[in-house]
Amino acid sequence: MKYNIDHISNTELEALIDTWVHGERNRIIMKRKLIDAVCFEPLAEEVGLSERQVRQIFKKNMAVIARQIQYEADKKRISEITAALPKEHCQTS
Repeated sequence: MKYNIDHISNTELEALIDTWVHGERNRIIMKRKLIDAVCFEPLAEEVGLSERQVRQIFKKNMAVIARQIQYEADKKRISEITAALPKEHCQTS
């Protein structure tokens, strides 16, 4: 599955990974793949796992990150829509 994360800075990606990816090894895999653009084979050698294992870890954690990105985007859209609505004036007696 393809994820569109081109609009997210490396700093934001790193913060998302640090917050939502559990386990130091998994965070290393995600940062090396997403920020440093390391291919799966050398990354697998680097962390001492098979390429298949690294791909599974990446896929699982990318889904977590994508859900969080979508959640934040939805929250922002709702906030923008709410801000654009006419304000109702409350009268107190």
